[in-house]
Amino acid sequence: MSKHTPGPWHTEPLQWDRGGSIAICSGGENGYIICTIAPENEQDEPTEDTAIRLPCDEANARLIAAAPDLLAALKHARAQARNKNFDAVELLDSIDRLTTDAIKKANP
Repeated sequence: MSKHTPGPWHTEPLQWDRGGSIAICSGGENGYIICTIAPENEQDEPTEDTAIRLPCDEANARLIAAAPDLLAALKHARAQARNKNFDAVELLDSIDRLTTDAIKKANP
C-alpha cells in the first residue's frame, strides 16, 4: 500500500485557473496539489471573484486539508490506548489537544 502525501495541507486559490478553483495543497509555496474543487461555472473560466461555489465547497476543502492532522490524532489516540501503562488523564489531554487542533483546521 502506498502512503499519502505528508501534511500539513492547506487550501488556496488554484493559480493556473485564475483562482476559480480551490486547491488543496501540501507543504509550503512549492507543495503538491492534492486535489481541486471546481466552481459551478467552471465552463465560463471564472476568476476567484466570479466563481460560483456550492455552499459546502469551502468547508469541504478545509476538511480535506485537515485529513493528515485528523489521521495523526487518530493514530496517536490508538497508540496511547494500546499502551497498557497509559495515564488516563494524560491520554485524554493529548487526544483533546490533537483533535481540537485538527477540528479547528477543518471547521474554524
